[in-house]
Amino acid sequence: MVCKSSFKHHSHFSHSGKLSRSLRSLPEGRMSKRKCFSLAEKAEIVEQAKEFHDTKVDLAKSLDIAYSSLQMILKQEASVELSAEKLGKSAKKRKNS
Repeated sequence: MVCKSSFKHHSHFSHSGKLSRSLRSLPEGRMSKRKCFSLAEKAEIVEQAKEFHDTKVDLAKSLDIAYSSLQMILKQEASVELSAEKLGKSAKKRKNS
């Protein structure tokens, strides 16, 4: 189980835009249309966060960014699962009607 990070996300540190741009460079719709994300994709986010090591941004903040990104992915996965469940229920109702 992953514990909630005690570090706060600060938008003023200089390298956060670089990670945001990297995450936005994923193909359009890839994050919203997929139910499951591979460990390689999740590891890619962690690797991008490691770029902050040995910079003015400390490792704890870079890991907080990775944690926030993974939380976003998990929320999207849960949303997709819920949508699929609702679609399944409505299809079942139509079939029984």
